[in-house]
Amino acid sequence: MGEDIIKSHYETLGVAKNATHEEIKAAFRKLARQYHPDINKEPDAESKFKAITAANEILSDPQKRREYDAQQQGGFTTQFATHPHARRVQRHNTPASLRVELNWSEIFQNTRKKFSYQRVFGCDQCSATLCSQCQGSGIVIRTHQELHFLFQEQVRCHVCSGKGETFSPSCTQCRGAGQFISTHEVELELQRGSVLRGLLLDGLGNQENRTLPPGPLVVEVFPEPNSLYEFGNNHNLLYKCLVDPVQAILGGSIEVPLPEGGSLPWNLRKGCPGDHLEEIKGYGLPKNSDERGSLFVKIVYHMPEELTEDQEKALQAYLEASTQPKIQKEGKPS
Repeated sequence: MGEDIIKSHYETLGVAKNATHEEIKAAFRKLARQYHPDINKEPDAESKFKAITAANEILSDPQKRREYDAQQQGGFTTQFATHPHARRVQRHNTPASLRVELNWSEIFQNTRKKFSYQRVFGCDQCSATLCSQCQGSGIVIRTHQELHFLFQEQVRCHVCSGKGETFSPSCTQCRGAGQFISTHEVELELQRGSVLRGLLLDGLGNQENRTLPPGPLVVEVFPEPNSLYEFGNNHNLLYKCLVDPVQAILGGSIEVPLPEGGSLPWNLRKGCPGDHLEEIKGYGLPKNSDERGSLFVKIVYHMPEELTEDQEKALQAYLEASTQPKIQKEGKPS
């Protein structure tokens, strides 16, 4: 079984050693959303999420951070001076995540809905046993030699996965994992403008350690997929408008469908080229109760598959009257 080398906690969160408490908190929230196993399905997402959580447990606690910094400055001797029977202490429970999709009528109004999501809890039906491999520390020392040098590394214990404890495999609730997953329901009041934003709700997340308060619930709000629009930055939308080339030449009024329903009359100028892009401000997704992004209209030429005899005659008459160089019709060489 593979073992992951433990990085510096500052490197894990991507912050400087002199980072403020607010910077550490912001970095943890961002990475927790990115690598939470319920959202990120990559094979290493769970291990990264655990490392991020462990780093935050140390760096968000002023006393633990001072002790950790002192150990880092002390080098290998201080870093490995861990009492053989010291247990790893979890000081924060991890966040749970919930992805919410709203239909297009709900996006433009205040909405109250119930959603189900999964939470992780520490098992309360079986007793933990001190890990015999790491003696409760959650880490072991791996020694390897390169040339004439001997190196030691701290790695997570592969027996207890860094928990420092093992649980009974016969437990009907956790089956030896020490944790179990439970489905919960939450009622959310989502204000107009909540879409494409994140919400953080304290006390509704995971509770791996039952002696500590539950972690937060991270809610991400998205619109349901819609075949008419593509999403852009800053709550903007892109609508690809299919236009007959002849209509583009003549110009005129066309109807642009709006995301909240209905349509908007829009003036297509004469000779509008294909791939022309025009911005209609204030008709994108809502940013808040008053402000909206933009709706971008892209002109895409739609060539008719067949022409009627009258249509073909009309186009041929246009070509005959045109001052542009003539192209011979198929099957009639000059």
